[in-house]
Amino acid sequence: MQSKKAQPKDDEQDDKPDTFDTFVPDNLVALELGGVSLMTLYRWSNDPNIDFPPPIKMNGRNYRSRRKIERFKKRLQQQALDTHKKTSRLRTSGAVR
Repeated sequence: MQSKKAQPKDDEQDDKPDTFDTFVPDNLVALELGGVSLMTLYRWSNDPNIDFPPPIKMNGRNYRSRRKIERFKKRLQQQALDTHKKTSRLRTSGAVR
């Protein structure tokens, strides 16, 4: 009996060295994330609880992996939806006024 190979997750496929990725400068990343400051990106990079993509240094400037930024944004969006669902359930049950 042959066992099926587990398909790699999207995250794992993205990190293969033979796949193409682009690098986004920190000033554009900050704009994409709602206009946060560069200091905020620095703080997020140094906070292990946030799991923000690490900077890639080139010529003294910071860049981020486009794929990792998109994954981060997707995770933030999912967390916001989960929080919204929890609070809307509380409101409909009358627990929050």
